[in-house]
Amino acid sequence: MLIKFPLFNQSGVAITGAAVTVKIMRDADDFLWDFDDSTFKVSGWVDETGDMTEPDSTNMAGLYELAVVITAFDDGTYTILVNYAGTPAQAGTDEFQVEDGELAHDALITDIKFLRQYEEGRWKIDTTTNQLTIYAADGTTALITYNLKDADGVATSDTPYERVEAS
Repeated sequence: MLIKFPLFNQSGVAITGAAVTVKIMRDADDFLWDFDDSTFKVSGWVDETGDMTEPDSTNMAGLYELAVVITAFDDGTYTILVNYAGTPAQAGTDEFQVEDGELAHDALITDIKFLRQYEEGRWKIDTTTNQLTIYAADGTTALITYNLKDADGVATSDTPYERVEAS
């Protein structure tokens, strides 16, 4: 995840070469991220602030960034706290959601892509294995396979009552 923070003075002029820091708080317990060992802690941080950099002070002056790997974050809501202690002092906050180790909107996009493949792909019932396989839009890549069962829970391809994901 790339955290960005624009920094300008009261006249709208970019502030360059500044020391801008970030804290990340896990909202579930208010623990802060330790940038030193990549863990959330209630205390005992080695480095609870990440230092933002200004990657292009010529063409994008005043825009500060910090890349944070969130794949190990638990699912939930997090708050970003950005601080600049110079003149004029500035701070900002923002929230983000993590789902399955990625930003929730990224996970949503992945889910939508899967659903689209699921809907556009072909379905095939194998009468030998009593399984329904759903393929991607290319017609050959299996997305998911289900065991088909009748109302009594017996495997069937003739009178399926329910589908159970095959393991």
